[in-house]
Amino acid sequence: MKSISTFLAALLICTVIVAPVMAQGHPVSPTPRVNKNNLCTRVEASVTRLQERIEQNKNTHVNRYTRIIDTIEALNTRLLERGYSTDNLPAQITVMRGYITGFQNDYAEFLGATQQAQELACDENADPVLYKNQLKEARLQLQEMRQKAQELFHYVKNDIKQTLMRIRLQFRANGVTNDVEDSEQSEGDTD
Repeated sequence: MKSISTFLAALLICTVIVAPVMAQGHPVSPTPRVNKNNLCTRVEASVTRLQERIEQNKNTHVNRYTRIIDTIEALNTRLLERGYSTDNLPAQITVMRGYITGFQNDYAEFLGATQQAQELACDENADPVLYKNQLKEARLQLQEMRQKAQELFHYVKNDIKQTLMRIRLQFRANGVTNDVEDSEQSEGDTD
C-alpha cells in the first residue's frame, strides 16, 4: 500500500512540475525587425497582387460596358431602320463612353500612384513620410476609380435602361413584339 501511495505522490509531483512546461509548447521566436529590403520585397509582392487584381476587374468592367455599348448601337441602328424614335440613345452612348474613359484614366492614375509608392518603399534614402503620403494618394485614386465604376453602373441602370424601357413601350403601343419573340414564333412554325 505504501508503494502505491509513493507512486501516486511521485506521479502527482511529476504532473505538477512537467504540466506547465508541456503546456507552453515551443518557444516563439521574436519577430524580426523589418529592414528596408524586407519592406521592399513585401511591398513589391503586395503591389503586384493588387495591380493584377485591379487590372482583371478593370478589364472585366470595360469589356462588359463596351459590349453593352456595341449592343445598344446595333439596336439603335435597327430601330432607326424601322422608324422608331431613339433621340436620347446616341447621346447616352456618348456619355457612357465618357464614363468609361474616366474610369480608365483613374485606373492609370492609380497604377502610377502604386508604382511610386513601391519605388519609395524600395529607395534606401527615401523618407518614410513620403512613402505613407504616396500610399494615401494611391488609396484616394482607388476610391475615385471605384466611384467612377459605381457612377457608370448607376448611369446604365437608371438612364439607359429607362430609355430602353420607353422604346419597348413604343413597340407595345404599335402592337409589335420584340425580335426574340418573333424569332421564337418563326422557329415554332417550322415544326
